[in-house]
Order: sequence, then structure tokens, then C-alpha cells
Amino acid sequence: MKKTVFLLASLFVMMLATQQMKAQNGATASATATAKATVVEVITIDKDADLDFGTFASGIIAGTVSMETDGTRSQTGGVVLLATNLGQPAKFTAHGKAKGHYFVTLPANNSVTLTLSGGTETMTIANFVHSATGVFDATGKETFNVGGKLTVPANQPAGLYEGTFDVIVTHQ
Repeated sequence: MKKTVFLLASLFVMMLATQQMKAQNGATASATATAKATVVEVITIDKDADLDFGTFASGIIAGTVSMETDGTRSQTGGVVLLATNLGQPAKFTAHGKAKGHYFVTLPANNSVTLTLSGGTETMTIANFVHSATGVFDATGKETFNVGGKLTVPANQPAGLYEGTFDVIVTHQ
């Protein structure tokens, strides 16, 4: 039995040696690859002003209030715009590489819900628009506005409605 184990161990060692000899005697080749990584300058965005649809009254017919990027406000349906607060578009400043290009992503599904403070009633903003050119100036910044269209149900309860939305800037 000891001789059999010794014989098997010897055969195993010889096989390993043969394999090493074959690997050493074979032709070899190599190739060199380049590893790369591109680091871009940081891009940031600051909110300078919130989107405000201003003060209005809801009528017996549903309607909308639109806030354009230039600050123009308009209405449809039973909504009556009031002069006590004309509202404003949201204002953002993006910062990046001077003369660099970027793009703006507005809310997913192009829809944001505003909820009555202390209540459950809602209104929805859709049709978001922005005034960004997508090119940073020589100092590496661009200021742009964001507007949208607020859908106002008929006989909407009075009060302050709020919600949040994200504006994302990404290098091109």
C-alpha cells in the first residue's frame, strides 16, 4: 500500500513537471492595452428663485395658469388672475466649464403635484419649459428660468399649495 501511494505521488509530481515544461517550452505572446479615464469638471446648479404661479381665483369651471420663462402669466377656463401677486418663473444658475455644453432635465413624467397646506386637495403642474441655451458663458455659468402650466380644478379650495421638483444639469 505504501508503495502504491508512493508510486501515485511520484506519477503526480512527474505530471506537474511535464506540464510546467510544456508551458515553458511553448511560444508566448503579449499585448499592451491602454487604460483610460476622463474626469470632467464639476457641474453644479443653484436655485435662485422658486416657481410661483401668483395669486388667482378658481371658478366654477376648471382652468389653467401658465408661467412662461420670461415671467408672462396667462390663464384659461374659469381661472381669474389677480394682481396682488403676479408670480415668477423659477430661476437657476448652472456652473461648469467655461464655454462647455450641458443639458437640462426637467421633472420626470413632466408632472408635479402641489398639495394644499394642511389639506389633501391637489393641483398638478405639467408642460415644464426652460430658457437654458445649454452653453456656459466665458465665466462658466448660465442663468435660466423654468416655467410650466398649473391645472386648476373647478371650485379649488383657497390656500397655499406647495410641492417640489428637481432640475438636473448634465455635461454633454
